[in-house]
This record gives sequence, structure tokens and C-alpha cells, in this order.
Amino acid sequence: MARVFKITVAVALIGLFIVLLIPAKEVDPSLISPMQQSIEQSQRVDSGNLDELTHAQSVAKSTTEPPTAEEAMFACLPDLESITDSFVDIENIKLRQQHRMQRLAESTLESDRLAYAMFNQDQPGLKPDPDTLFELFENGSDNPLLAKELIQQCTQIQDARCTNELIELAISKDKYNGAIWIEAINYYAKNDNDEAVLAAIDSLLSAPGYNERWGEKLIYYVNAMAAQGVDVRMSTIDAIGKSAATMFGGSALEWCKAQHQVRSLQACERLGQTMFDRGRTKITKAIGVGILQNFYEAQGDTQAVDELRQKFKESYKPKLQSNQSVTSLMQLLDERLLLSWLNGLDTLGELKAHQLMSEEAEFLYELNEHQMCSWIYNVLMSITDSD
Repeated sequence: MARVFKITVAVALIGLFIVLLIPAKEVDPSLISPMQQSIEQSQRVDSGNLDELTHAQSVAKSTTEPPTAEEAMFACLPDLESITDSFVDIENIKLRQQHRMQRLAESTLESDRLAYAMFNQDQPGLKPDPDTLFELFENGSDNPLLAKELIQQCTQIQDARCTNELIELAISKDKYNGAIWIEAINYYAKNDNDEAVLAAIDSLLSAPGYNERWGEKLIYYVNAMAAQGVDVRMSTIDAIGKSAATMFGGSALEWCKAQHQVRSLQACERLGQTMFDRGRTKITKAIGVGILQNFYEAQGDTQAVDELRQKFKESYKPKLQSNQSVTSLMQLLDERLLLSWLNGLDTLGELKAHQLMSEEAEFLYELNEHQMCSWIYNVLMSITDSD
């Protein structure tokens, strides 16, 4: 992989002169990428209340204009200014980031302020900003991502504003979405409200749709940073790291561990199975596995525990694809691949979106809209195949 990366810049310089001589390929506008095909198919199968569950679809798009022919020539060349800043200008990085976040905090756009509230770890305290979340919600916002984040915050902090009435109102913003009921389960479990936990589990099981909105959350930040001139590739990496630091979902697991009554244990089994089956992120599936493992161990069913662990392990075992390492590198160079992955996260899930990236890369570079990107990809593939 190191060898591949070292060759990339040299290849790009050589390729630049070659692609200038190659005419751009005419693209059939009716062609649909593998990622988009899978997203549309998944939405038809598991749409729930589509109006409720696709709130973010207009958000989950690049804010940048399509490149001109000249810009496409140079696409996929490393953003040397961003890379240099990351290693050379270390002293000013935090200060500039704080200025960017402050501009989001002072913005009149709800999307900017929500991005600030969710990704404010660079400010003192290293936590998302609950005050902004409360303010946006109290101003009448119907944004389901905001509702989800607010419930999650109320689970993690002690705040008099976090009442059962507030949680019920937040749930109502996305009530057809099973994922928000998981947030509610965590909240009620943290507050030892057993009956509310059981009722929320029933609502989860009957919810027609499921969307954890993790991709949507990342895109809020990526778009907000792009509006301030931050490279999409750099801000995506930043967003993933920051969101991972605030993921939370252990209250349900701890609650289930403390249960002994048959009714509660059976509810926990259903909860764990649902999280494992419908979870769109690895952490949600892992928590589901933990809940199920606790249930099976309480029953003395060691075989079920072993089978569950193996099933989880197999589900995330990487599929061997010849272009996987090259595709991973191209995601750092080509923002189109990153945006495809981000757009597929919520509908397809973390695992399937990742698996589809190899097909997506083949599709994009066969089209050859961005000649430099296609050139780099093809050369790297030839190097990989020869190893």
C-alpha cells in the first residue's frame, strides 16, 4: 500500500500530460451508478413512511458545482495546500478550526448551527453543544436528525430540560423510524423507566422504516466546512473521527444485563435481534450482539453464543476484491467516491456501502468523466495486479 501511495504523485504528473491529449468521453445521462441503484432499490424495499425517512436526501449531495472540463482534468490530484497545512502549519490549525466553528455558531442557517452543535468538540469541554440543540428544537424545528441528537444528549447529560414530555415530542419528529426508538430506549433505560423501555421496544419492533442518520450527520459537517472552503476529503475524515467520539448506546445493554423477569428478558432478546438485523452501523450491530449474548448466557445456551459471535464476525469479514486497496486510496483522492459512500451509508448501511465502493469505482473510471482520476486508477490497478 505504501508503494502504491508513493507512486501516485509521480503517476499523476506523467498522466497529466497524457490525459490532455485524450478527448473526454461522452456520458450517457441515463446511466445509474451501482451505489445509486442499490440506494433506490433499498428505499423501495424498506421505505417506511418515505416523507419522514428521506428528510436528508436533499442535504446528502455535494454543495460544489460540477467541475468544468479544465477542472476535471486536474481532479484527483492531491490537495497539496490542505496536506501541507496538516503537517506544517500545526500551530494555527486549531485556531482556524475554532474560527470556522464560531462562524457556524453565529450563522442564521439551521443546518450550520446544527453542524456546530453536533461537532463542537474543538471547543472547551470536548462535547457537542446541548444549548444549541435545545434552542433549535424549542424554535420549532422538525428536523429528525436534530430530534435524534437531542435524545442522545439527554441520555448523556443531566439537564432539567430533559423531560419525558420533551423526549416524546422529539420521538414524534421521526416516529416511523426504528432508529429513534433505540435512542428512546437508551434514554429510558438510563433513567430506570422500565415500562417506558418496554413500550419503546414494542414501538421499535413495529416501526416500518430504519435510518440511523449517521451519513446524514457526517454530511451536515462536510457541507458546512465546504462552504468555508475546506476540502471535502479532509472534512470527511475529520467528521468520521469526531462523530465516532460521541457515539453512545450502552444504556440499553446495561439495562438488559440487570433484568431477571421473563417479560423483560424476552423484550431484550427481541431488541438485540432487531439491532443486529436492522442496524446500519457496526456499533449498533455490536450492541445488539452484546444484548443477545447476555440473554443466551443467562439461558446457559453456549452454542447460541458461539453461533452469534461467528455470525457477527462473518458479517464484517472483508470480501477479497482485487481493486479494494486501490479503491480505498482513490476515496482519498476523488471526492465523488466519498460522496457516493456518504450518500449510501444510511440507506444501505456501513458494511454494504463499503462493499459497493469497488463497483462504484469501476463504474466511475469506465465513464472517464474525470480523465486524471481514471488514469491514476488504471495505473494503480496495473501496479496492484502485477504484485
